[in-house]
Amino acid sequence: MGFYIRKSFKAGPFRLNISKGGLGVSAGVTGARVGVDSKGRAYTHAGRYGLYHRQFHSGSGGTEKVRIAGSAPRLLDEEIHVTTGATYPTKLGGFDSVTAPGARRNIAQPKRPALGLLLIAVSLLIVLGVLSSGTLSPPWWLATAFILGSLALVAFGIRNMRIAWMSADLQRAVSEAFQGESNAADTQIVEERVRDGRLPTDDIQFVGKRAFAQLILEVVEDGRVEQDEKAKLAWCERTFDLGGDFVMASKVEAFQTVFLRAIADRVMTAEEEAALYRVQTELGVPEHAITEMQEIIEELAEVRRVRDGQLREISTAHKLQRDEKCYYEGPGRLLKYKILRSFTEDGIRHKMKGFEVAKEGALLLTSKCVTLRHEGTSNIPYKKILDVEVDADRNLLTLVKDGVQKPVFITTPGATQAGAIIAQLAGV
Repeated sequence: MGFYIRKSFKAGPFRLNISKGGLGVSAGVTGARVGVDSKGRAYTHAGRYGLYHRQFHSGSGGTEKVRIAGSAPRLLDEEIHVTTGATYPTKLGGFDSVTAPGARRNIAQPKRPALGLLLIAVSLLIVLGVLSSGTLSPPWWLATAFILGSLALVAFGIRNMRIAWMSADLQRAVSEAFQGESNAADTQIVEERVRDGRLPTDDIQFVGKRAFAQLILEVVEDGRVEQDEKAKLAWCERTFDLGGDFVMASKVEAFQTVFLRAIADRVMTAEEEAALYRVQTELGVPEHAITEMQEIIEELAEVRRVRDGQLREISTAHKLQRDEKCYYEGPGRLLKYKILRSFTEDGIRHKMKGFEVAKEGALLLTSKCVTLRHEGTSNIPYKKILDVEVDADRNLLTLVKDGVQKPVFITTPGATQAGAIIAQLAGV
């Protein structure tokens, strides 16, 4: 028994689900998955937006519909988990479900008006006008209109092909300038093509933004920003006259990429924390642009210190016993996992289960016990705790108590830190 954080990892189309019972695997798309759990039972799982349904299939250790001679068939039970909002929202889950601020997603290739098609439309209108007036011979005007329209369309296509070719050529030149050590000749070629005026400004900006966004992600891949890499970024920003808002969004996006990689396992090592600080400092990312990420970094760093035995005493307005110390205080709820509704359909008994708040108040983790101060007081001594599980995506603590079959469910905004403290003090 011991403290751990439940988490799933993606490997291509598959998802590996790590739990106390072992390793399970599933595959599918959002809202519909099939898999095998850690006990070897095959199942299907479906649902979104707080309504979930899981069914174990016969022949895999799950519940089967069994008919005994002279008796009615047993109903097959199916559980549907319903998100009730009883748990506190988590910042970790929010960051895990998104990528970056969107610097790359906002780079749109320029769209040009279909001048050729516009000219054809104008020509056709002229033809219709002439036909209605009856002043000239329709065949001559009709032929002329189609010829002019076709020529305009061809000219428009040639122009677009020329711009596309020059844009691709500029992208290749930029890529060569970024390879290895900066070469003055390569950078000069890029600067000349940017200044010669043959390529529209929008296309130049498109090439520059895409190159900058890609380069900055490659720069932070190793958690460091070297001087020559900073010089390349500065050259790209200057040459393509990139706006300050785009440059800052790209820097925040690069920082968040390193951040998401660091928190993927819900553990912040000292090396990962140092890498994040280096990237932030070298790129010049201001504190206000990454406030929420900084809070999560500090929270996970605190979890690391707790697991290393560095418990930090805090002050509290709540009355404690003599020699009792407090290590965590925050809002808390004691939850009940229960059947909210059930119904039978086609011989299957469906049970909709979810969490409900049983008691709510202030959660204190002291040197003696886990305490929830509500209209009364609920205490769990550490010596009674056999196991601690943290669901970081729901800020949910599951405590297994000695001699008690059903676990205790507690939610608090700092569930990851609280779980580490409980595990340290309970010795699990």
